[in-house]
Amino acid sequence: MVAMLVLFVLARAGYNQNRENDYMETQGVDGNKVKRLPEAVIVGCRKSGTRALMKFLQVNKAVKGAQKEVHFFDDDRNYMLGLEWYKEQMPRTEPGELTIEKSPAYFNTRNVPERIHEMNSSIKIIVIFRNPVTRLISDFSQLVANRIDVNENTSKLDGDDEDDVLHSDSAESDEYGRQSGSSANSSAEENSIWLRAEQEFEDHVLRPDGGINDQWRAIKLGMYSIYLERWLAIFPRSQMHFVDGERLIIEPHVELQKLETFLGVPRFIRQDHFVFNNKKGFFCLNATALGGSAHSTSGGRRREDDRNWQPHCLSRSKGRRHVRVRRDLLTKLDEFYQPFNEYLYLLTGINLTRVG
Repeated sequence: MVAMLVLFVLARAGYNQNRENDYMETQGVDGNKVKRLPEAVIVGCRKSGTRALMKFLQVNKAVKGAQKEVHFFDDDRNYMLGLEWYKEQMPRTEPGELTIEKSPAYFNTRNVPERIHEMNSSIKIIVIFRNPVTRLISDFSQLVANRIDVNENTSKLDGDDEDDVLHSDSAESDEYGRQSGSSANSSAEENSIWLRAEQEFEDHVLRPDGGINDQWRAIKLGMYSIYLERWLAIFPRSQMHFVDGERLIIEPHVELQKLETFLGVPRFIRQDHFVFNNKKGFFCLNATALGGSAHSTSGGRRREDDRNWQPHCLSRSKGRRHVRVRRDLLTKLDEFYQPFNEYLYLLTGINLTRVG
């Protein structure tokens, strides 16, 4: 009897210890931080700047984002794991901090609006839009870059969801429209891949009769208003915020301050959190935005006497080479997207018409 009692006490002690460990795993060491389901989700659009938006938004310390794209609502395998699994993918937050995640595939995937609404009918939805022609070229160019990186060819546009929203499109030649500057040190093999990609792009974009191939997935993704109607059928307009991806490039603080207001977090982000990188052609975060003291050198932060300090920019894929597209084809694509852009303007107030 005594032996049985001892075993019970030991088992109970182990059970309590396990419960305490489980609690610590959920609550955090200080007992204040917990993992919560997101109060806001950046749902898209792919190749429109979701990663830059997430990175810049978290300059505000009241916003905490999941470290990776969760793909919970668009991937049935993940969705079947349940909300507890989803919550475990979130960061630990304190009271007053807002949890957010982003997965660009949400925007154009069926059933996602309904699934998110079922989880939380009052959640805040964020969508960032960029000119659909720019988005298309960025999407295809990532495919080409992936081929070079892995040294293999594929015909699927299913690369990662990183964005080139901060890519500068100002470099142009007389014959071609948008392009990024080619590195003088690019190998002949890489240049050959890019040259072949130019023709491949046209083969995908154009039908045999010369019209735009609106059945190509990459083309369809830029028909934003079609997908947005699905979301507006589920969520009220007051719960949705639309970010102008073109304005995010040239005035990031303006778009981010609007987003802070929508999310209901204290206003924090300022213009001096950003510095323009002339070499890359886009804005990067400066030392102030990174939250360190002026004397710190860790984590990309600046020492006042460190002349070699560089602002924190996104990964090397930002500002990378893009496939060149003939001007006449750019014009045809602009004309194709114009009706969708006009309807999007009526729905959101964002004007994506490309000038020049």
